[in-house]
Amino acid sequence: YYGLKSLTENSLVDHIRDEPGKGSPERSIYRITAKGRKVLATLVESCIAERRVPLQALEVGLNFLGRLDRGRVKQLLKDRYETLNVQYEQELAVEPDAKMADETRIIREFRLYQIGAEVHWLKNVLPTL
Repeated sequence: YYGLKSLTENSLVDHIRDEPGKGSPERSIYRITAKGRKVLATLVESCIAERRVPLQALEVGLNFLGRLDRGRVKQLLKDRYETLNVQYEQELAVEPDAKMADETRIIREFRLYQIGAEVHWLKNVLPTL
């Protein structure tokens, strides 16, 4: 609720009304404002335009892998590989819906490439440990 209060105070959303809940607490209905749409567009543009590769938790862990038992590191990475490989194969098996929105299709492809790249990397790095 803090977030909604902040958005309302900054005129990014308007509180429209409260609706009685059906066996649950009252629901508040909000609507994005014109100012909110502009701020959202700016945020979306900055996310898409960002060119730095984000630091991932895996990279932080790999930086300190020398502090762990080598067998433990290998097991952790093997488990990661097996989990991601199953996820990757399951996602590949799902036939995309022809009516899928462009942004949904693009996000799906992006995630598939990311997971596929990590699966490929893990498959190659595991034998070297």
